[in-house]
Amino acid sequence: MPRNPNKIDYSGGLPEGFEVFQIIEDPRTGHHKKHHFGEVLFMVTVATLCGMNNFSEVEDFCETQIQWLQKWITLPHGIPRAQTFANIFALISPKHFNDCLRAHLGSISAPLRDEIIAIDGKSLRGSHTAKQGPVHVVSAWATSQRVTICQDHVQEKQNEIAAIGRILNQLDLEGHTITLDAMGTQREFAKIIAAKKGHYLFALKGNQGSLHKEAIDHFELPPIRWTQAEQSETTRLTMKSNTGKTYTDQFRQDALDLLQNSHKSMAQIARELGISSSTLRNWKKAALKNTPMLPMSKEKAPLSAEELYAQNQQLKKEIDSLRRQRDILKKAASILAEDPQLGLR
Repeated sequence: MPRNPNKIDYSGGLPEGFEVFQIIEDPRTGHHKKHHFGEVLFMVTVATLCGMNNFSEVEDFCETQIQWLQKWITLPHGIPRAQTFANIFALISPKHFNDCLRAHLGSISAPLRDEIIAIDGKSLRGSHTAKQGPVHVVSAWATSQRVTICQDHVQEKQNEIAAIGRILNQLDLEGHTITLDAMGTQREFAKIIAAKKGHYLFALKGNQGSLHKEAIDHFELPPIRWTQAEQSETTRLTMKSNTGKTYTDQFRQDALDLLQNSHKSMAQIARELGISSSTLRNWKKAALKNTPMLPMSKEKAPLSAEELYAQNQQLKKEIDSLRRQRDILKKAASILAEDPQLGLR
């Protein structure tokens, strides 16, 4: 006997406010349907926005929130099983669902202003089958509003780079800062973000060659300063580059001063001076190794051991005082909550 003897149409069921999902057609066929297609979309969307990462978690979430769900949808046969969710979504175009979800979030969320958007990928737990590996999804997360604003699935035999590019092309990036891990540190992505008037913050790893070294040179090496005695001692010396050219000590010092005071990268400065990046890097390392730093000013002099100890003791006293105040407030709150005359229970 068919499960739907009354020929009920289960292809609809979207609640009010979810009209943007109407472009997704019910892919199911036959007469064995038990759940409204729109209600399935609604449950998965709500569960996803509440942090559920796989269909087993979606089922558990809907079971615990069934009374709330029934305010919006009918649920004629209760909550679908996790496998039912998986079977339905296996037939839905991820792109269409992603477009609908983005449009829905845009209709209910406040406009993004100077947002930090973190783009990262992860494999969905419980999404693998006997014939297929886990689903890998790249998401764009708005950190201030704490909501996923865009997702894209990594296609088979591809990595995250292609999905990241599609997400960047879909989003309005003007005024926002995009963060990416080392895999996403690509010149093409920087060009896309800059063209859309956005900002970017890319991660670097040691296997990214000269770019990683240049970043270390720019941010981590301390400033170089030569004393007068060292200058007079080395005036007769010259430095030879890898190309065999000879440079005066003054040229070397000018190059190091430019490196220290300019916002340009080491590679760019080296090109402008007509020397190699390795030559300029070796000069800087040699200067740091063989010459002392000028003494720090009195305003920035480090604290003595006694001063550090006294400062530490003072901080401990302040922390203890704050803890006592916190404990007093907790006790007072519990006493007030237990007093029926105050009507706080």
